[in-house]
Amino acid sequence: MSTHQYPRVLVVNGESISTPTATGITMSNLFAGWPKEKLAQVFTSSLPGERRGDFEYRLHPTERLGLGWLRDRVAGENTNPRKAGKASNAHAKATLLPCLRKWLELLPYKLPSRVEEAILQFRPEVVHSCLGNIQIPVLALHCAKLCNVNLIPHFMDDWPSTMYAGRPDLVIQRRLLLSTLQRIMKVAPIGMGISDLMATEYSAAYGVPFYSFMNCTSVAPEIEPMAAPDPTVGPRFIYTGCLHHNRWRSLKEIGDALRHVNSEGIRGKLYVYAPAEDISEFGGRVAGPSVEVVGSLAQHEVMGVMKSGHVMVHVESFERDMRKYTRLSMSTKIPQYMAAGRPIFCYGPSEVASCSFIEENECGIVVGSQNRSELAAAMRCILQDASLRNRLGTKAWAIARQKFTSEDVRERFRDVIAQTAWGRSERQPPVAIQRQKISSHV
Repeated sequence: MSTHQYPRVLVVNGESISTPTATGITMSNLFAGWPKEKLAQVFTSSLPGERRGDFEYRLHPTERLGLGWLRDRVAGENTNPRKAGKASNAHAKATLLPCLRKWLELLPYKLPSRVEEAILQFRPEVVHSCLGNIQIPVLALHCAKLCNVNLIPHFMDDWPSTMYAGRPDLVIQRRLLLSTLQRIMKVAPIGMGISDLMATEYSAAYGVPFYSFMNCTSVAPEIEPMAAPDPTVGPRFIYTGCLHHNRWRSLKEIGDALRHVNSEGIRGKLYVYAPAEDISEFGGRVAGPSVEVVGSLAQHEVMGVMKSGHVMVHVESFERDMRKYTRLSMSTKIPQYMAAGRPIFCYGPSEVASCSFIEENECGIVVGSQNRSELAAAMRCILQDASLRNRLGTKAWAIARQKFTSEDVRERFRDVIAQTAWGRSERQPPVAIQRQKISSHV
């Protein structure tokens, strides 16, 4: 695809495109292959990531309207915030007292004038943002208005329904969040969601077309057969992903059920791969006689580990607030699991999009309620029936080829962004600012 077919996109997010998180991985895969000179980023996260755009700027917590005095105190009056060290960042966090942080969320970020000049020099044709709180939507809307271009909101979770909800001490934050989101959806010509279910519900709720874009992945042209299980271990269950959001509890319940089934002479073992910080906090609670917490994986190692297994494990929390938060979410791992050509053993609320997707597409077994007997019965079934594992794994691979192949998804993603950027027949020029040559290292 030639460069001129790609719109110039300014991505305004909490995280950069290449951070090693679920959002970062999804965005990195969707924007893979986008010409560097046609991509720019403004973000707030301090997580490390590969440089992906023509220019990138990381906002610091103190770069908010009315907090210039604090920025000067923390980083030095003439210090470039993008180059501030970790010590300054830690000092900033210590300076902002915990009791005041919730009020800081009411203060919008303020871009330095030189960054606004750099954005205008970049000449974005559309702004893309995952939003996610109060400040990022305000910042994204400001950037879109600054350049007089369309804004595409991309929702990764149903945070509009859950953020600050039910908190009497956060009523002001909740009202401002909803009013800001309303402003966004009044001007956004389209939206994007992380699942088909979200796209359907949000289209109806906001009155604009929503397109479903979740993680995409490479899918081999032929399925790789499963190796026979080691008779001393039995089929290998593989889990890759985070342990927070109470997912560790669901994994522990799987481990308890697996131990019970093992006691009946039915072999099988669960191998857990998770981020180091999650293992440090939750690994001891998950590990057991039938569960081995192995360690962490680099992205290039994930597919090999998946293909070494016989059953992939996906879990969601049954806790009330978390099941509401994740109801419309599609896990980043699902496309990867399916591309590996392995069946999915899913334990989580049946109404959550990830769980319902697996069940509707018949690519795994879903235990949709917290029922120990049902969980153990499902485990016996998939452990003892090799033909079932092969059938479900083949269906998973076929669905992945149809829905998640990187080249196809990226082309559709580019088409939607290009139509949003170029679809209008007339457009006023961006706000004029007298500007000089700006370094690409803003």
